[in-house]
Amino acid sequence: MPTVTLPSKPDAPVAYELFQGDAASTLLVVCLNGLGLPQGGWKLAIDLFQQSSVSPKPWILTYDRYGQGASPRDPRESWPSKDPGYAHTLDDVTDDLHELVRTLCPDRCSRICLVNNSIGAHVARRYADRYPTIVEGILFLDSNPGNTDYASIWPNPKDPSFDLEKMAPPGTPLDEYEAAYSKMTTVFASGAKNPEGFDRREIKNILPDPSRPKLKGSKTSDAGPWITVVGHELEQFSKEEWAMMKVPLGMAAMYTQPMWEKYNEGLCGLTDRDRAKGPIIAPKCGHFVQKDNPTFVAEQLEDLVKKVEALQALESSKGSGDSASALDDVKETEDFHYQFWRLLSTFIYFGSLNLNLNLLFHIFFIQRYARMLEEPAASVAHFSWLMAYRCAMITLLAVAPLSTISTPPPTAATDVRPMDPPQCSGVSGSSNAVHWMRRPLYLI
Repeated sequence: MPTVTLPSKPDAPVAYELFQGDAASTLLVVCLNGLGLPQGGWKLAIDLFQQSSVSPKPWILTYDRYGQGASPRDPRESWPSKDPGYAHTLDDVTDDLHELVRTLCPDRCSRICLVNNSIGAHVARRYADRYPTIVEGILFLDSNPGNTDYASIWPNPKDPSFDLEKMAPPGTPLDEYEAAYSKMTTVFASGAKNPEGFDRREIKNILPDPSRPKLKGSKTSDAGPWITVVGHELEQFSKEEWAMMKVPLGMAAMYTQPMWEKYNEGLCGLTDRDRAKGPIIAPKCGHFVQKDNPTFVAEQLEDLVKKVEALQALESSKGSGDSASALDDVKETEDFHYQFWRLLSTFIYFGSLNLNLNLLFHIFFIQRYARMLEEPAASVAHFSWLMAYRCAMITLLAVAPLSTISTPPPTAATDVRPMDPPQCSGVSGSSNAVHWMRRPLYLI
């Protein structure tokens, strides 16, 4: 496996693998491991993604953090300021990631998608927050809820108020519950040491809220990155917990799952509502989603990359002045000004024909333009145009009074179809049968 030397740590090469994409792509996908699986766990999902229809294909980087997989121990471990067993903090890890990306992919370090599992979620969030506008997409795969632990959500069997029958799944032996409680609250405590040397003690303080801080993913606006949040399947996760930690079946459903689902919902709040997908459940997956269902991961990554690249193409076309039509160039901030003149031109057109508008046309017309009042452009800065629009609507209704409307029954001469509006009074002869759909609706 290839290695790369970071300028700040010349004696500790990092093991990595770079999957080449198309030369035309400026996007880099970086896979962030959890504590359990090294970078090899992403290989199947990446192979499947490379067979997808995404074009151009982005470049994909996997790597092992210091202390895991094929990478050596973290040189920080020997620093006097470090406690034994706590080699690197969350910020240390994001520093290394930033240096790695800039060293390996200097031409693709300004547009990144982060795919992460478990504790990799904290790395992704912290990196996106510290380096705004760089991360354009994040795929969360069963993120580790770093703002709580098992001691906070499981009842303590040593507590005097503990009631096994009410607080544990039916039929759970007390010794089995006590053993599981002891193991889960010890191994997964934030201060617990791990083989990698990842110091998790401050994660709860750095990221106390799953939906804060909000992330900025666009270089041209305040919009956040595209985000997809994926959770495990409860049944599969419960079996996994029993096999690995001897957690009684049913404990996840009672305590762990509600907490985890709430956390995943919070992750969707890291970005704009229209840029968040999920939480969705990974079929037949426990905690290690990339291992259990690489096809699903490849599909979700394909969907995420397509969104990111589509937006990039749109922003590039706007920047170059190339647009599909003139209406595409009308910005939201100009919407009231634009719609006002459309309304005025329509009024002049019908006024020149000396026609009184009928009730059905009024309903259609008002319904069409009332939608504009719900647009984001309705801000204080454009209050004057909003008032002008409303005044124009009132004037239109006043000049074409509804009291003059008549609805004569259709005859063979008029040949009114069921979808035709009631005919206007004041117009006699064959002109009374003029079909309203023949009028130039582009003015409307």
